[in-house]
Amino acid sequence: MNLITGGEVLVDCLRKQGVRQVFSIIGGQMGTMYDTIGRRDDIDLFIPRCETVTPLMAAGYTASTGLPAASLTTVGAGVVYEVGGLAWAWLNYLPVISLAPQVQSWKMKPHQENLQACNQDEIYFPLTKWNTIVYHWKRIPQMLIRGFREAYTGIPGPVHIDVPVDILFKRGWWSANDLKKVPVVQREANIAGVASQIAEAAAVLKKAERALVVVGQGIGRAGRYRDIRKLLNEAGLPVITTRLSAGIMRGSDKAYAGSASFFAQTDKGMALLKDADAVMVIGIDPETIALMEKCGWASKPVIQLETDPSAFITFTRYPVYADPVSAVSEIVASGIDAGKATAWRERFKKIIPELTEGLTPADEGINKAIVELGKTTGENDIIIADGAGISEAAAYILRHAEYRDLFCLDESDMPGVGLPFAIGAAIGNPDAKITLICDKASLFAHVRELSPAAQAGVSLRIIIADSENADLNCSDTKAVLEGLGCVVSKRSLSDAGTVIPDVNAKRISAMVVEPAVEKESEILKPPPAKLVSVR
Repeated sequence: MNLITGGEVLVDCLRKQGVRQVFSIIGGQMGTMYDTIGRRDDIDLFIPRCETVTPLMAAGYTASTGLPAASLTTVGAGVVYEVGGLAWAWLNYLPVISLAPQVQSWKMKPHQENLQACNQDEIYFPLTKWNTIVYHWKRIPQMLIRGFREAYTGIPGPVHIDVPVDILFKRGWWSANDLKKVPVVQREANIAGVASQIAEAAAVLKKAERALVVVGQGIGRAGRYRDIRKLLNEAGLPVITTRLSAGIMRGSDKAYAGSASFFAQTDKGMALLKDADAVMVIGIDPETIALMEKCGWASKPVIQLETDPSAFITFTRYPVYADPVSAVSEIVASGIDAGKATAWRERFKKIIPELTEGLTPADEGINKAIVELGKTTGENDIIIADGAGISEAAAYILRHAEYRDLFCLDESDMPGVGLPFAIGAAIGNPDAKITLICDKASLFAHVRELSPAAQAGVSLRIIIADSENADLNCSDTKAVLEGLGCVVSKRSLSDAGTVIPDVNAKRISAMVVEPAVEKESEILKPPPAKLVSVR
């Protein structure tokens, strides 16, 4: 038995729950945690430039590996800076574990005008699934266990735990036996479900001639999809994915029909979706609800699989409270005829080329580079697409590429989320080929994070579309990236056969894709001269 600090207990408990990576800006209040991490070789620390990106990097890490990651920020200002990144994790259902010190427990609630003191728990309340304050040294393990359980069970999401500085530095007796008693939270839900509910759902799908599967929130993240992909292919029903589950299926998967938004943008695509005579929703989200209303699915048999019963919507006729893997396994085992849906699947695949060419022509702009990328991707590739229009183009054009994961972060997300997300994914997958496709505005939102990533030996490839507006494109993209430690090459869209550079181990490479023709700016063009009377 040893006399150790609260910070050491906290690190012990984090590692017991499977945390191998902590993203944090250094702060003196967390000194005991940093000292502990520095003495251990089973947990690492990555120090970015800004607190805002710590939860974004943790999100990229956990989304691409299925392993938990922690975001650690300092009291007051650090907490405020973290808010934006953690809000993004909240909106995207990602189970990030956020930790922060607080002022001394006897000086808070209400705080006594301490330096940087504020009501942190109230700041975090609207943007986390659960948050709390640890008021006693002995409650550290209990609160951390509760945090992991809240983050991963039901609908996943971020949680936050405040630990007052006196608790972090307080010493108490702690032994290997105490750590052994700390239970490991089961991160993957294992809810077998009610047999009668699953049987009813299976009967509906067997009877339907044109059943459709919509996969939404919570399924395409934190590693859950890798188990369900095979099952969906065995079922054989066409599968469409929302933005929050983009990338869970590959283009080679026989069941994959494409992105839900892809079909929703055209009359032909909508007509196809409306023709479904039964719908199975796996993880409801706002995009799915909007699609249901637009397609009139409320009048049809709707099956909804959820790990959180509070997520069931009113017009779901066949709710199934079970984890998706267990439920779909039982449905497949009940005797779903995959061959029956062949003609229905082919209707989706037949219309895709026409819709793609209309929405995202493959021979225009950055799409040329995405096409070339798709020709060389393999099972070890993880692709992050960020920026208005680019993420959508990647989802359409890369549908046949053999990537391991595709994460689409579009204009509805925070500007520049893609870069810290990609860095987190690269840290969590050192043997994978991580590629970020983005525009200049998205990259430059957090471009300074490239410097610590390059110093840490992160392997990352960036394909960046430079701005076509020469007057507004005032910074030299190549020079900026080289100054931050990247190996940069330039390509013009007028070049024949754009060659995508390979991912090099332990370095960040970037390909700046320049416009084929420089367009004269209409915004900053000087007005024509006019004759002015001097009278």
